[in-house]
Amino acid sequence: LGSAGGYIGIGTDPTSAFIQILEQAATGGIQGGSQTPTIKIGAYQPSIVIQDVSTSASNQKDFQIVVNGNELTIHSGDATVEPRLANELIRLTDGGKVGITTTNPEARLHVHSKDSTLPLRLERFDAPAKIDANFGYGDAGLKFTVNNATSYMLGIDDSSADAFILSYGSSDDAAFGTNNYLVITTTGHIRTGNS
Repeated sequence: LGSAGGYIGIGTDPTSAFIQILEQAATGGIQGGSQTPTIKIGAYQPSIVIQDVSTSASNQKDFQIVVNGNELTIHSGDATVEPRLANELIRLTDGGKVGITTTNPEARLHVHSKDSTLPLRLERFDAPAKIDANFGYGDAGLKFTVNNATSYMLGIDDSSADAFILSYGSSDDAAFGTNNYLVITTTGHIRTGNS
């Protein structure tokens, strides 16, 4: 442990950060070995606040990482007046689900848009963007739902010899095999209408 000019170093003389940690051998932490954590924080609902003090702009946002029960969340707000920043941005559950602007993620990635902002954008500079929905087995599809009143399912139906299908649902119940509005078989045949 060393210190110089207000800097603290663990395993090293601090030169590049206020707190600097260096493992000299691959015996733990991110380098492998015993997998001992480099930093461990034990507290009741522990959190870390990241605050930029380089500007006093009124619209400046600070960020906070919080562990609460079995979930990790990331918040934004004003750390000078809020001990727990109120605006939750991201939630990670212990079941591996990630929610963006939603406190209750219902899928591996659940994005909720609270305004007119696009919830998801895919962009490539050299080719069209794509979604690769490859599940290895079973159906591979995307479902689109509006206000839990109308839904469409688009994708490959494994139980229909891997046909490409567009199906309709009156609520959030669109599913392959029910109300198939468009079916394209792997041999190129096309069938339209409710089937």
